[in-house]
Amino acid sequence: YFLKGEKYHTLLAVTPHYEAPGLLDRIFERVSSYGLNKGKIHSRPALDNVGVAVEGVEPQTFYIEILDHQRSPVMQSCLKDISISLNRSSSGNKVVRVLGSYKEPITVRD
Repeated sequence: YFLKGEKYHTLLAVTPHYEAPGLLDRIFERVSSYGLNKGKIHSRPALDNVGVAVEGVEPQTFYIEILDHQRSPVMQSCLKDISISLNRSSSGNKVVRVLGSYKEPITVRD
């Protein structure tokens, strides 16, 4: 569950099922269009077969931190939109996986 008014971070693993110039920008545009903001991003080689066959391009999984809770209505709509827009494969693998949400850490300043 989550409490309205609290600040949360949600970590996603996004594995696009195709390769195209500006693909990561398009993911961020979708996040932004829902009024959400990203915290951090990391990329690693994809571990599952995503059906991407572009010579010289290794399929990637993007680990993206979004500043909202996974169960908020806005986040749910955003996740659905990203999944639909990036799934161009019949591999059956999920494009967007939610790894979890957590409360924003409290920072102590001296």
